[in-house]
Amino acid sequence: MASKSVFQPYDDSALKYFNLEDSPVYGVITSIKTQVIEDIRVTQDVTTYNNIEELLTTNTVDSQTFKAKKKAFVLPLCPATLVRIKSACKEHGITLTNDYTAADLIISHDHVARNLHSGETIPSSLLMSKLNNYKAYDKSDGKLDCVDNYHVKVIHDGKFGHFSHSYYCGDGENLFDEWMITGMAMNIAHKIDIDEVDIIDVNSIIHESAVKTALDEETINLITTLMESYNDDDLAIAAKMIPTIDYNSNHHLLWVLADKIQNRIYKLNKDKDVQYWKEQSNFYKLCRMSAQDMILYLEQDDNLTKDSFCYLEPICRQEIQIYNRDLYVFKVQVKQEYIKYLK
Repeated sequence: MASKSVFQPYDDSALKYFNLEDSPVYGVITSIKTQVIEDIRVTQDVTTYNNIEELLTTNTVDSQTFKAKKKAFVLPLCPATLVRIKSACKEHGITLTNDYTAADLIISHDHVARNLHSGETIPSSLLMSKLNNYKAYDKSDGKLDCVDNYHVKVIHDGKFGHFSHSYYCGDGENLFDEWMITGMAMNIAHKIDIDEVDIIDVNSIIHESAVKTALDEETINLITTLMESYNDDDLAIAAKMIPTIDYNSNHHLLWVLADKIQNRIYKLNKDKDVQYWKEQSNFYKLCRMSAQDMILYLEQDDNLTKDSFCYLEPICRQEIQIYNRDLYVFKVQVKQEYIKYLK
């Protein structure tokens, strides 16, 4: 049974499959308190790195065929909470497991990889990363026994630097442009590529959940009232309601909601599901749009409907500014290409 840690032992078959058997190994400090260091593979083969990242982020099943699966493993650092994912999976008879080797489905997301720069801390749950301007040392100036006694050089990041400045650690080994791949990333990518396990992004699963709220004026008013409150119970109710709102329909009402609560949504900044919903719904983008901007935005994405246009167009008319009304009469007419939305 595999642990939940991204620092899994590298499967020999995976190393050979990706031609990384000879890639150098370094240490990464994962816990200062207990002085734990884990091995990490680093390569300059950006093509293989990109291939592994693509395998971990490209669906092999769709929003319907994933429902035939039985056990799912969620990749670390998922922006949606396990509670929400578990609830969505349960609707289709899928259970979550902490052991990726026991899963027949991997649930992915957009936070699989990121770039790190100039010694910033390497997150202990990050699957992959480009390392720019790092160094690795085999000495810590006596500050960390785990580094001084480790079998390979240890990458100097924020955890390392908290106890020992690189200036006192010797010459070190430069890691200017390297690509870091954890054991979990490599092992799972291998399983995906040889068809041992399938993968789907978390968005597809949550979108298939039946627990969704179609936005209407009443819901907007209720959420607005709750968000205006400073009562913890009211805010807790809002935090439960917002992530269930269907952001793929009634876009004009979503625009209204964004405008009404944009200055209060900070109250829920610690709620992971609300933050995920904001990202997926383009919340802050909607906040900055005028009614006309919203019409053009929906039209561009082929989401403009009669309901949306008829709701937004009168607001656009109210925003028209015409001067010299004392002398002239002006006539405003909707362009011909939009008449179809008024019929």
